[in-house]
Amino acid sequence: TEQYTPAPIELPNGDGWVYVKGLNRIYGWKSTDGGVTFALQNGGAGVRIGTAGQWDSLFCVEPFALYDAATDLIHLYWKGLGGAGADVDWSWGHATAPGSTPTVFTKDAANPILTGPTASTALGFTCTDLVIGDVIKIGSTFHFYGNALNFGTGEYELIHATGTTFNDPGSVTSLLAAQGADTVIQTPSVFTIPGNATPLYGMFYSRGTTLGAGRTIRFATSTDGVTWDFSDTTNILSPIAGTWEANSVYTSHLLKEAQSPWTAPIVDSGQWRFYYSGYRASTGNASAGLLYFTPTWA
Repeated sequence: TEQYTPAPIELPNGDGWVYVKGLNRIYGWKSTDGGVTFALQNGGAGVRIGTAGQWDSLFCVEPFALYDAATDLIHLYWKGLGGAGADVDWSWGHATAPGSTPTVFTKDAANPILTGPTASTALGFTCTDLVIGDVIKIGSTFHFYGNALNFGTGEYELIHATGTTFNDPGSVTSLLAAQGADTVIQTPSVFTIPGNATPLYGMFYSRGTTLGAGRTIRFATSTDGVTWDFSDTTNILSPIAGTWEANSVYTSHLLKEAQSPWTAPIVDSGQWRFYYSGYRASTGNASAGLLYFTPTWA
């Protein structure tokens, strides 16, 4: 019932891959037709849970992926939970795989690269969930985007961290707290908006309440990747009644190019490829979908 949070990459040979959340692990799916249809690979091997007692021995879920052509490495991030399974112990993991073997990942020796207690201290509240949504580079700084659950309020908010390498998010700060009726603000996907003399960054993010009650996807902008304008309250993507996405659309990732700073969308016949999750309450199924769109900017 759960194949969602699709994390897409495209390799130099044209193969598309998405890594998706399963029950308690991350599966790898391959496409040879431009990222439209996918087949499960290598028995679904992607990132598996760790051994008993390890930080991710219970769950490895909700991935983000980027491909770095310069080193021919796929970087896969996820949230993991292990040990006693306490909600405060959700953490971020990082693993790499060569482009030649996209389902054979080596977990980072530095894992977990960000822990719930560390995020709680930085954010000033007890963090009982911790999700990574995107990683880009601005200048020499790596920017990590995600969301965290505030145990005191029961609400999610967007968070941001910076570091000097792929695996060292630090300086965690809040980007956007819950707004009004929205108790869930989640999974930012960050990119550069084309056609600007100086970089202008865009962000797709999810907002809403429970999956059954509804979530939509909105858009924000930034000139530096740190301070964001969330004033646009237009839903750019909403559920469609009677379909596989009848109740919620959420946790989206834009397919982006393989060169540093990993912010430029891949253009396919003038369109961008946007992978997202949908939920249908009548079946209890959370699934992954693809849409194409031609961006226009005011």
